[in-house]
Amino acid sequence: MAGALDHLDELIRKGESFTYENFSTKSGFGYPNGFSSDWLVWTHHVEEIRGEISSLRIGNVIRDGLNVDLLGEGPNNFAQAQSMIINALKAAQQIYGKSIPAADRIVSLGHNSREQKQGIEKVDAVIEAVTQANDLDIESDEKEQILAELSAARRLLEASKVRLSALAANLQPSLRWIIEKAAGSIVGKVASAAYDFFVSLHWFL
Repeated sequence: MAGALDHLDELIRKGESFTYENFSTKSGFGYPNGFSSDWLVWTHHVEEIRGEISSLRIGNVIRDGLNVDLLGEGPNNFAQAQSMIINALKAAQQIYGKSIPAADRIVSLGHNSREQKQGIEKVDAVIEAVTQANDLDIESDEKEQILAELSAARRLLEASKVRLSALAANLQPSLRWIIEKAAGSIVGKVASAAYDFFVSLHWFL
């Protein structure tokens, strides 16, 4: 499947980041009185997903979740809507996600998104640690190669979209190599933190 279904992973992560406090503005009585722009964009993409899903049952659950009354209502309604939509998206991911080869997956980062900022910060921290380290048991040409690979990965992360195969090819072997070479050192710990971050996003193949 192509189109909106390519982005089920990030859509689920985004949906799980919403809380009753941040999905809307609140009235003086503490009840939602207007949706946040992030919520409106997210539900727009969820509606796109619904249009691509051939399963009537999953599509109906998404529709019902989107139709839950939220403005002027309490947290129970929000929790119900969020749970219905995310559970339906996860079901769709299990059914349709397998048809998308991992190497062909393209992640839309969006400029200044949380994932983009944190990803760049993690890579920058590794670059700085490797550059400043004097106790790494590597030759100067090896160090130059690692820094070049890390810099290439950073440039990929600066784009609004990144192909995971390209990111993994530049970043994953470099981080593994540093972790093995510098186990227990500051450089190794920084590389491990970066590696764990990208694994948590399912961006390493």
